[in-house]
Amino acid sequence: MHILLTGATGFIGRRAAQRLVGRGHQVRCLVRASADLSPLQYLPVEVWRGDVTDRASLAGALDEVQAVAHLVGIIRERPPTATFPRVHVEGTRNLLEACQRQGDIHRFLFLSSIGAGPGPHPYLRTKWEAEELVRGSGLPWTILRSSIVFGPGDEFMNRLAALVRRPPSGDRMLAPFVPIIGSGRTRFQPIFVEDVAECILRAVEGEAYAGRTVEIGGPEQFSYEELVDIVMDTLGVHRPKLHLPVALMRPAVALMPLVYREPPLTSQQLAMIELDNVAEPEVVQREFGFAPARLRDRLEYIVEESRRAR
Repeated sequence: MHILLTGATGFIGRRAAQRLVGRGHQVRCLVRASADLSPLQYLPVEVWRGDVTDRASLAGALDEVQAVAHLVGIIRERPPTATFPRVHVEGTRNLLEACQRQGDIHRFLFLSSIGAGPGPHPYLRTKWEAEELVRGSGLPWTILRSSIVFGPGDEFMNRLAALVRRPPSGDRMLAPFVPIIGSGRTRFQPIFVEDVAECILRAVEGEAYAGRTVEIGGPEQFSYEELVDIVMDTLGVHRPKLHLPVALMRPAVALMPLVYREPPLTSQQLAMIELDNVAEPEVVQREFGFAPARLRDRLEYIVEESRRAR
């Protein structure tokens, strides 16, 4: 197929591009003018300069395209341009309208997040609002909702590794400890980034996924505190843990943007810190026919990335 891929230079998108090209698909990558194209430099893809938040830039991007894999998303806002409503909702609406005008799209895949719904959390609410647009578009759609994604270059596991090496704030007071915000019992089902790319490929190709919302996660579920323990074991760093109440952390997290260019935690992320993020057990094996990687078998990259960060 001729496929339009958004988010192609991102953490997941670059792997999806590799999988799609490897299966013989013709891939057109929608990338912003400021995007670093190095992740795509050795792939036989077509680069289309555009932005889902800029409706005019989409003119012509869907010519001869039969399927769309819409992977664009942000996990933290950078106002005024990169906000959850603008990227997740308006960007998805613009792309859907362009697909409707094109008139020959056989599959529209949208990558969302487990927990998406009409609740109080802007990230999850805007993901859900985008899902609703996709479901009501009249296009043949598939929605993948993922748990946290790990792999070389990720944010979640590498930030845990940085936290294990040294807390980002309050060094004098907390340096002997690894801070655990809240109960530490929030559950996650980490899925390897290459496995997410494989799910995207199979969902784009497979008719069985049309009109379905499928949640995906790895083969194991862990509490947040268990993830911290796994990271400490992998890095060979063992420090006592200190539980900090969420209410106590709110003022400190609110002030972090004044101290850090990239705060280790945002107020919106703090608000979601005790929301479970899990799918059904063995869901990838059942839905996509392959066994996803286990966390400990693919986590060695944090050792090298921690070494480079020193």
